[in-house]
Amino acid sequence: MKNMAYQAPSTTRWLGLDCLGCGLWVRWLAAVLLWPVCAQAQHEVMVIEQALEHRQFGRVEITGSSVINPRSREALPVRVIDRKEIERMGVESVPELIQGLSSMHSYTESGGTNISGQGGYRSAAIHGYEAGTLVLINGRRAPSFAKQRPQVDRTAVDLSMVPLRAIERVEILTDGASSIYGSDAIAGVVNLITLQQAPGISLSAEKLTTQGAGDGYSAGISLGKGKLDQDGYALSMHLEMQQRDPVRMRDRAYTDLRPQLYGEDAQGNPVYFVPQNIIPNNAPAQLLSNSTNPALCPAGFDYTVTRRNTSWPRHQCQTSQLRDTYLYPGYENTNLWVAFEKRIDATLAVFSEIGYQQQRSDYRRIVNGQATNGNILYDAEDFNPGFANERQNNHRAVIGVRGEWKNWYYTASHTRAENHFETINRGGFTLGSNWGTILTAAERQQDPSTYSDATWTKIRARFAEPSTAHEYRTRLQDTQLLASRTVGENQWGDIKLGTVFFNTQSQLTNELAENREDYPFKRSNSGAGLELQMPLYDRLEFVSSLRAEWYSDFGKVLTGKVGAKLEVADNTHLRVSTGTGFRAPTLAQTSASNYSRYNSAGLIDYYSLGNPDLEPEKSRQWSLGILSQPTSQWSMSLDYWAMDVTNVFGTWTPDQIFSDPALKAIYYTSNYNHTGRPRYTIKPFNQGIMTKSGIDYQIRYRWPVSLGRVWAGLEGTYNLKSKRSTYPGQTPVSNLGNYDTATGSVTARNILRLTTSLEARTFGVTAHVNYHSGNDEAIPALIDSQGYFVGDKFTHRVPDHWTLDVSGVYRFTPTFSMRMHIANLTNRTPPVRYNSPYLGSTLSDTRYDDYYGRTVRIAMDIKF
Repeated sequence: MKNMAYQAPSTTRWLGLDCLGCGLWVRWLAAVLLWPVCAQAQHEVMVIEQALEHRQFGRVEITGSSVINPRSREALPVRVIDRKEIERMGVESVPELIQGLSSMHSYTESGGTNISGQGGYRSAAIHGYEAGTLVLINGRRAPSFAKQRPQVDRTAVDLSMVPLRAIERVEILTDGASSIYGSDAIAGVVNLITLQQAPGISLSAEKLTTQGAGDGYSAGISLGKGKLDQDGYALSMHLEMQQRDPVRMRDRAYTDLRPQLYGEDAQGNPVYFVPQNIIPNNAPAQLLSNSTNPALCPAGFDYTVTRRNTSWPRHQCQTSQLRDTYLYPGYENTNLWVAFEKRIDATLAVFSEIGYQQQRSDYRRIVNGQATNGNILYDAEDFNPGFANERQNNHRAVIGVRGEWKNWYYTASHTRAENHFETINRGGFTLGSNWGTILTAAERQQDPSTYSDATWTKIRARFAEPSTAHEYRTRLQDTQLLASRTVGENQWGDIKLGTVFFNTQSQLTNELAENREDYPFKRSNSGAGLELQMPLYDRLEFVSSLRAEWYSDFGKVLTGKVGAKLEVADNTHLRVSTGTGFRAPTLAQTSASNYSRYNSAGLIDYYSLGNPDLEPEKSRQWSLGILSQPTSQWSMSLDYWAMDVTNVFGTWTPDQIFSDPALKAIYYTSNYNHTGRPRYTIKPFNQGIMTKSGIDYQIRYRWPVSLGRVWAGLEGTYNLKSKRSTYPGQTPVSNLGNYDTATGSVTARNILRLTTSLEARTFGVTAHVNYHSGNDEAIPALIDSQGYFVGDKFTHRVPDHWTLDVSGVYRFTPTFSMRMHIANLTNRTPPVRYNSPYLGSTLSDTRYDDYYGRTVRIAMDIKF
């Protein structure tokens, strides 16, 4: 790197600290290591043996710290969701649990984004930064989603790979943590912590119904034997199965893509919303008709104005092919989780984890059954509609030991994991299906119900065979050793040190690449980290961490963080921190051999290419907060957070390339294959900067009543800033309350959840009010009464939106209970959104609102 305060040897490259100066950190590290020695010389050290249950990740250790110290929680903005709260929420999956939190937005979920091939997984996105959110399972990494291309920034882990019934709690750190965990933890960390033991047998079954399409069910079983404290071992198994039906765009009136009057322009003239992929009347025959008689419009077709970029009449009967695409896919998911732990003696235990997930999603895709000859308006798509079946398999195995040795509490583990993703296309037609020559003029005029066997034979001969469109694998091997202990004391308390040593091996394979022999792409990184917790005064504690690691493909990285915790009153703490972070580019983004065609639109081909010169994103984070728990009945926290990210990954868009002669000379070829087809080559680069800041808050209060206990809470995020530049030198563009078409995202100013709950001995009732503020957006799909596009001249206001969820449980006996959850109890209609990253304009964006409508779940739980 350039302009570094500390010049490393020429064989290394240091990232992440820049003007802070590595020399300062080296001196700090020396002071850290020497201080315990000096302190020990002045004070007699008494090391008190800790109880055996003080173990690494998933037991007592707090996410965001490598030191086993329950008091660490007070110094960190960690949101903990325990098993009881999970049950009160009434959710059925880990993605539903995480994505419903107020600190999450702009994540990837199963909805409409896959119309344009952007989805396929369910992610977390702390403060709207998916790529900067690290997801861990029991403190250990999982493989990233495998469908990776150079021009698509995918580092996320699919949240659905762990069954909800296996979760003991979730810890969410909403502050940068690269100095503890390394890459990807710029915005924070989501740590899924599984149950250590679950003795006995428990069964559950759940039925889900909605206001129309989208019904489903789930079932699960948990088996367990042994209690670690009593029997010296614990074995548990959790199996969960889910299924849900698809929802088409036209299954909901508020997402049905039909042409409609939007409003008036400044002169009082009408303007219209006309969806993408519009086609004229085609009933009863499949021969498309430019019908200008409103009385002849069949069901599902509308007599409206036509876009003038076609040769069609100004008004005609028409509909959009996108009406049959899926707002939500058909979905099946099977999850298996097995955990085992055996205590060898009082100071040593061995453990293992095995996870397996099989996920299937079905999406309707546009196959364009219209004639190759544009003069023949014939559409055969209904004869063999197209579907994309996405299949994802996750495998994960962990073995390890943990224990105590000479007052060091340690965990050593080895993880092997794989994510395998493939897309199988079904339906559609072979290339060159020119119905103008395949079928006679008379056949094209016929109602399909009267087709002869000979006609059907000619049509079916053009049906495409199922084919694999994508197949990718990511593999991960991770070995790590974590250890912590009290290394000294001063007059104010113990000095604690945490350490981590690690080695990670990663792979990416594109099974269908033309240059398959160049795969797999590989990367290794290894290194170590230190964390120090030291009291500096009676109620003041200093916390610092430093992590150094080496990557095989781009060199060395050094990150650090310092913070402090001040107890200003009993159970009331101020906390402050600042640090640096980084995010490594994916193997897909940096491998020069990763060259493949990812799209063919009309007569143009689009290729993506890796960039070996891509440098990691670098970040700086700040936080300042207060945590107060004055009584056992109520608590509150308020945390200001901010992050600045440089070297943000991105690509030039085709429009930018074509309009800039210099870019066009590099990334555009007019006749690359000597058949007249032009080509765009999309290559990632470090494109700009990103700035985000906001305030997270949480207030909780509980009090006893005659029936039991009432619990009330308010939590939310108030976003102050969210800006990003999409090319070098650009002034960052804000998406705070304003949809940014360049990034395909919006950040709501205010996101909150209000919760009330009554817990009694035999029953419980919980209500959630979910709210997000609105935003502005430009409308890209309006036309005037003459059929001409009006451009982005109109700004649409997406209104604020709230929903009410209610859940309850009744326990008939200690071993038998019934649960009910009603999402969107009042069946509020989600706001219309005209701009989204989906294909065209779809009236919806499933990342920000739930379009299922009122959904009722009834479940039964049995324990043996």
